[in-house]
Amino acid sequence: MVPVYYYDENLLACPVKNFLKKYYPSDADSNKIKNQKLKILAKIDEVISHAADNNGIAGGLFSSTVKGYNFSEFRIKFGDNLVRIFYFCYCNEKMVLLNALEKPVLYQKGSQKKIEKFIHEQLEITKEYKNKFLINPQNYEKYE
Repeated sequence: MVPVYYYDENLLACPVKNFLKKYYPSDADSNKIKNQKLKILAKIDEVISHAADNNGIAGGLFSSTVKGYNFSEFRIKFGDNLVRIFYFCYCNEKMVLLNALEKPVLYQKGSQKKIEKFIHEQLEITKEYKNKFLINPQNYEKYE
């Protein structure tokens, strides 16, 4: 199975690719921050590559179906944050990476409802992305 980024024609971009840009090291980052960002990107790539080699299933704590939706997610924990990448398998040949978000593992006091609302909104957007892809399955970019 080949992982690909869903490309949204309205955004003129790939949502997951845009999300991952925040982990790209920059010249302004200290060496420690650069190393942390590279480790995060390497772990995300490891999970996605493993799932691609195993018919879209990363196994263990890294992947699961999203309750109430017809797509799955990768859950990758880093320190106090959890990266969630939503995806689905298309025609047993492509693993389409639809959307991503970062969620704090521990909620700050008073922020739980706000974060849950944000996650619900992102899940609905992801559902739209999947439907758009199914209408036009040529809307993707290679995973790199």
